[in-house]
Amino acid sequence: MATSDTGVARIFISYRRADDSWPARWLADWLAGRFGAGVVFQDVDSIQPGDDFAADIEAAVGACAVLLAVIGPQWLAAEGDAGRRLDDPRDWVRLEIEAAIKRGVRVIPVLVDGARMPSASDLPPSLQDLARRQAVTLSPASLDTRSLMSVLETTFAAEETGQQEPGTRAPQPPRAARAGTSRLLMSAIQDASTLTGEKKARALSAIISAAIAVAPERVEWLTAEAETTARSIKDTSSRSGALAAVAEAVAAADPDRAEAIARSIKDTIWRQLALSGVARVVAAADPEHAVRLAAEAETVARSVEDTFQRQLALSAVAEAVAAADPDRAEAIARSIEDTFWRSRALADVAEGAAAADPDRAEAIARSIEGALQRSIALADLVRLLAQHDR
Repeated sequence: MATSDTGVARIFISYRRADDSWPARWLADWLAGRFGAGVVFQDVDSIQPGDDFAADIEAAVGACAVLLAVIGPQWLAAEGDAGRRLDDPRDWVRLEIEAAIKRGVRVIPVLVDGARMPSASDLPPSLQDLARRQAVTLSPASLDTRSLMSVLETTFAAEETGQQEPGTRAPQPPRAARAGTSRLLMSAIQDASTLTGEKKARALSAIISAAIAVAPERVEWLTAEAETTARSIKDTSSRSGALAAVAEAVAAADPDRAEAIARSIKDTIWRQLALSGVARVVAAADPEHAVRLAAEAETVARSVEDTFQRQLALSAVAEAVAAADPDRAEAIARSIEDTFWRSRALADVAEGAAAADPDRAEAIARSIEGALQRSIALADLVRLLAQHDR
């Protein structure tokens, strides 16, 4: 139980918007999923238009049981008009933590994005008590949630049995309900945090793709975690495959970073597959970029001596460039020697051309050798055209 009988938010999240806004929002989502939507006071979400910002902050700090001080890399050094913001007695982050310390509220430093705990000498005199508090380190895929949960549950239990001074009560500011997608994303991140190596990198890659659609502000942090995880894999092939997955996942949000990750892969085939994957993702938004990447990938693919790997690579290139340059895609697909891989590549080209040119897509699908592959390609085409017509 994390709220009082009057419904007061019991956890106050203190953070700097420019430095820690995504970790603070992520933390609010996670806590809301554990304790209920009304448990967290976070100024951006909890204060309504027209409210007195200062009064609401003061009331919320005065009523909370725990203050989580989210500390990012720039928390200490953030500058304002008159120098370091933390040295300004009017700085809101300083005021929030000062109020909590004076009231005897439990203050938990939460370190994010590689931030380190400040020493007492780094802080103004009124905040030096913060340096003696035990910190919790959080990242989206390496969560120290058990220790944080233990402290929170102990604090709430003590408060409810009268062991902690209740403090001044204030009406809870309305807080918009979180979408179900945010909670699902958090569950996915927590599951990823239990994995290691290639499995963790691939799980995070899938999460990045989802976050692009529902929480784009989280993509940069997740990408950094996924790339770091992938690069830590010792096996060369597994590391290359994981980096290729990360590159393709982030391509829709940051094509330049995706291309850089793909180009960093040392294994020739995996690098070619990664470039093809990035090209496929960016084709709709930037056809010229896609064609350029695919042309480079094709050159590499045709230089591969191993027949199986060459056909696999050419098939990936054909799929990648299908939407941006269907003529080139079809030519690449038809140049593949093996019947199976040629049929598979032509099916991919038909899918890529379906939205822009359904008649051509049908002609390509019907040209596929073998009743099985042709039947599957035509069925996939029906599905795609039906989705397009909706």
